[in-house]
Amino acid sequence: MTRSLACDLAPHGILVNAIAPGFVGTRLPLSLGGNGHEHETAWFRDIHLKYGRIPIGCAGRPEDIARAVYLFCPDDSHYVTGQILLVDGGL
Repeated sequence: MTRSLACDLAPHGILVNAIAPGFVGTRLPLSLGGNGHEHETAWFRDIHLKYGRIPIGCAGRPEDIARAVYLFCPDDSHYVTGQILLVDGGL
């Protein structure tokens, strides 16, 4: 969809890019019942950290996503369109 929109809207001077985030420490992964954060569970630590599925070794922060979005904002990126930027710690 990102590339399709980029092609359709490029003649109008509109750039279309996307961010594909991995695990991010927001309120969304709070466990049901308020018993903690999904990233603090044994399952998350075992599957994603112990076996190196996230090479960086931790969940991302909202600021990490914001910085990635900023990459597309300056005039320097006027020739970048139709791209999907993975922000997932190497997942």
